[in-house]
Amino acid sequence: MKKFALLMALMLCLVSLVACGDKKPAEAPADAPAAGETLTGTAEGFSNDTEIEVEVVKDGDTITAVTVTNHGESIEGVDGVSEKVVEAIDAIPAAIVEANGTDGVEIISGATYTSEGIMNAVNSALGQ
Repeated sequence: MKKFALLMALMLCLVSLVACGDKKPAEAPADAPAAGETLTGTAEGFSNDTEIEVEVVKDGDTITAVTVTNHGESIEGVDGVSEKVVEAIDAIPAAIVEANGTDGVEIISGATYTSEGIMNAVNSALGQ
């Protein structure tokens, strides 16, 4: 009985020592993108005064968010153009997230330069 108790005590000590070991968690490879990486890009839109600026959030190879952070596009357009610019600023980033890139994203008619500017800024952020 004493041997059994001694054996159990030794096993308990051994388990405690192993549990407190100095094992480090596996690290991601150096060339892997950081989770939730935020990239910025700029490109020319319709306005020649201010470039369109975007933030692109990536998780690995997946685009999780695109935000237009600055633009010089005229919101006070003529004949409904302002609505098209606002539509492009809202719809193009959402379409880019859905498509996981700019390939296949259709421009907004009436806001062609703004649509292309947003897509070019995203490509700039992605280094394409």
